[in-house]
Amino acid sequence: MERHDAVLTFVELFSPLVTCFTKCLGLDKDTATSAQMVLNSISRPEFIVATSVMHEVLAVTKPLSVQLQKVGIDLIKAMSLVDETIACLEDKRSNDASFLSVWEVAESLASVADVDLKQPRQVPRHAA
Repeated sequence: MERHDAVLTFVELFSPLVTCFTKCLGLDKDTATSAQMVLNSISRPEFIVATSVMHEVLAVTKPLSVQLQKVGIDLIKAMSLVDETIACLEDKRSNDASFLSVWEVAESLASVADVDLKQPRQVPRHAA
């Protein structure tokens, strides 16, 4: 569960982190070099989009994780929670609004990091 919280907290604190690392650029050489490396890493478009996707997915799976870690959870209830989580994730995967939600988070993070994101080319889905 700590990993769920770590990603969710990272997204919430992204702006102060960027500010902090930017201020560290004015410190001694070693600190500035380390801060620049971290800024370069967290400002990459690939990192920003991946973090946004993780944020969306983990927000769905965290309640399941919490419930499954409870002592004495009922097996029927656990299976029901798993099925609900899977259904929710499948819905998000096929729902354009979910992509837009993820993209909005990514754009927000990118704007803080002063990075331009380019929306990926969308290929029409073929009926199977």
